[in-house]
Amino acid sequence: MNISNELNQNKTDFFISIFIISIPIFILIGSLVINVAIIFFDIFFLYTLLKKKDLNYLNNEYFYILILFWLYLIFNLIFVSINFEMSTPRSIGFVRFIIFAFAISYFFNSKSDKIKNQILSSWTLIFLFISADLIFEFILGFNIFGYVSKYEGRLAGILNEELKIGHFYSAFVIIAMISIYRKFQKNSNNQIIFYSSIFFFLVISLLIGERSNFIKTFFIVSSFIFLFEKKYFLKKILLIILF
Repeated sequence: MNISNELNQNKTDFFISIFIISIPIFILIGSLVINVAIIFFDIFFLYTLLKKKDLNYLNNEYFYILILFWLYLIFNLIFVSINFEMSTPRSIGFVRFIIFAFAISYFFNSKSDKIKNQILSSWTLIFLFISADLIFEFILGFNIFGYVSKYEGRLAGILNEELKIGHFYSAFVIIAMISIYRKFQKNSNNQIIFYSSIFFFLVISLLIGERSNFIKTFFIVSSFIFLFEKKYFLKKILLIILF
């Protein structure tokens, strides 16, 4: 019986790991897929907490702050929103992202360091593939799948007509930077690779042509290089000014 339970747990852990690894792919496929995946994962997460009687995991200040923010959105929907019908799904449905964030944290932190590294490495490889595809499109005018942006000065990338690749890029750039930082932080001779990568990501974000997402990416990158390592302060300032 114990062996059977262990096998079932291993299967569950395997599928959870595959699901987490696949999150960037779900996002790239489309809104319907990622929203269905999020709802499914939320339900599974809440079921797991109830089964293990571990609801105290949600008993923390971050969860309450996010719930208060969600209630603010509901308040804004009822008393301020101009277009009630369009705003309702977004405001009410925002709670799924709150639960999803805690679900990812819960299952991710239950994994071994080896599996965590595999997940981060997989996300980074997907991000680097997207980066290479965007450079390919910038140079040749179409991406590796033959997609061409319908708007001059904008890169479509793998999302084709949706033109939302800048949002994806700003969301996952932090993952790529963390992976590269962890890989090269122990070797001072490879610091140039780390900072060159950061500069490379910023250039691609700029080339995408989505101004708001570029500003977001720039803010994330700038915050990262100042907060994660306090050395080379002058070099960091010069890098940002140069860009």
